[in-house]
Amino acid sequence: MLLPNFGCRLGGISPDGSKMIIRDDFSLSLAVFDFATGDTVQLGTGLWKAAWSPDGKWIAALHEDPPGEQPRPRPSKTIFIDAHDFSQQRDMGGNDDNEVIWSPDSSTCCTANRSRSVHMA
Repeated sequence: MLLPNFGCRLGGISPDGSKMIIRDDFSLSLAVFDFATGDTVQLGTGLWKAAWSPDGKWIAALHEDPPGEQPRPRPSKTIFIDAHDFSQQRDMGGNDDNEVIWSPDSSTCCTANRSRSVHMA
């Protein structure tokens, strides 16, 4: 399958191989592309990196806090998104998160930040 002029970066592929996370650098957003239908579902803006849980139930995504008049409390945090309907989101906290990975059994999600700290949820 060739997707010409797709205009994005590629993220992780779902554990069942049916979907792929894509990132639009211009709008700083993530979406899920369905290989079978060609449909794309937006996950939201401010998202810039994500990882599927190995059991396929969750997507852990890094969300950039928007700049404002006040200093941002944290440049980025981790949110969990329900991978079945992409609607439920849980703020998992974090402080300047820049990496996200799952344990092989999906029981733990680890994030790392720029100050070299690791958080396990």
